Amino acid sequence: MVAKKIVWLLEAVHDLEEIVRYIERRSPSYASVVAARILETVERLSDFPGIGGIIAEDDSGRHRHLVCYHYRIIYRVEGSYVCIIAVVHGARELPGEILLRRRPARKRNNGA
Repeated sequence: MVAKKIVWLLEAVHDLEEIVRYIERRSPSYASVVAARILETVERLSDFPGIGGIIAEDDSGRHRHLVCYHYRIIYRVEGSYVCIIAVVHGARELPGEILLRRRPARKRNNGA
């Protein structure tokens, strides 16, 4: 099996940055731990893109999610890519427009 490339959408990068900024206000060290764990979780998707559950908010069944701490990592598999769509707190309702996100920010090649 060939590993898939990870593509972060711009909005998902912003989501993660906002989460880190929020946590940093109370605990900079914990913010680093959470960010690192989220990034590690995303990297596992390169080899195992089907490990996340299909999200209930998506009737098409194309979008999946993984939970890391209290955060949902929303993604979809597109050919040889895993697109990270959003990172949101699990207690928040997932707005439908998140599933329409399409602007890639950067590509990550298996830890590169």
